[in-house]
Amino acid sequence: MGAFCLRVHDRMSDYQNTQGVIFVIDSSDVGRIDETAETLHLELSHDGFRDTPVLIFANKQDLPNALSESQLVNRIRLHQVRQQWHIQACCAATGDGLYEGLDWLAMACSNTPQPEPAAQDGT
Repeated sequence: MGAFCLRVHDRMSDYQNTQGVIFVIDSSDVGRIDETAETLHLELSHDGFRDTPVLIFANKQDLPNALSESQLVNRIRLHQVRQQWHIQACCAATGDGLYEGLDWLAMACSNTPQPEPAAQDGT
């Protein structure tokens, strides 16, 4: 999470028709992993994300103190997430792992049933 800013939504309409979620974790910021886990679980608890695939980028894997993917799965309790999810090791500075993660999300989104469009009343 490092220099982290999350836009907090207070209206459910902000989540409707969301096709995929990308959550980026600073894998080297071990001191904030618990806070990161709470934020992730809080955001994913909204009904608008019920069937939405979630891509978690485990960023800063190039740093020696970065938690591995398997360590992060346990520390942020990903097995408790009800959505389909994938964690992808990456380094945003070099681009390593970014395309692999986005490829997974694109495939997961194409396999997810899309909600019916809202009825138009012509006005």
